[in-house]
Amino acid sequence: MQDTFSSLDLGYRESRRHSGSWLWPNEDIWAWKWLNKIGHWDLPVQISDLCENKNLVVQAGGNAGLYPKQYSKIFQTVITLEPDYRNFTCLCHNVPEENVIKHQAAVGDVESSIELQTNSRWNETNTGALKIKGHGSIKQITIDSLNVSPDLIHLDVEGFEAFALLGAQETISRAKPLIVLETNGSGDEYGWPQGKIDELLKSWNYEIYVKWDHDTVYKYAG
Repeated sequence: MQDTFSSLDLGYRESRRHSGSWLWPNEDIWAWKWLNKIGHWDLPVQISDLCENKNLVVQAGGNAGLYPKQYSKIFQTVITLEPDYRNFTCLCHNVPEENVIKHQAAVGDVESSIELQTNSRWNETNTGALKIKGHGSIKQITIDSLNVSPDLIHLDVEGFEAFALLGAQETISRAKPLIVLETNGSGDEYGWPQGKIDELLKSWNYEIYVKWDHDTVYKYAG
């Protein structure tokens, strides 16, 4: 197994905020820095405090597992999705908890096959900032295809949040989960600026509940 990790250029890191050793892409700088940042490292805990029920959370992208790991201690079941093979390898190693269901897949509005590309906005290596760019060999699924009733949907998918929402419309209509989106302007290049996403969710009777610097919580208004 160690040979496999070496061939994928993965290594172990120690975190001051997260216990244990974490398998991680060796070249990454920013994803590790951001996920250990004050005010952000325990985002799943902050989000969970807003959830009335904690039976099931659907979380994408899973990256190397820091968010799914935290959710596993709070929710009865966690479904996490991560399309990148190296990140997914780290996730599987770092999160062995039996209540976490892992899918190596992207989430969108249709089932298809996609390709990933590094987000050029980062001037430091960020293996968590992989954007969907055209067709390829990586599986993309819809949240609706999971056929579940989540209490929470948490999406951090580098600007593809609107498409993931459209592929979860039936699930959202039925289960009315709390919805959390990364809202940092990454959707602009896909034709989904933040105002357009807000309007989509408003049309589904969702309103902004809590807004942080880079993430927004939406709640069903009835």
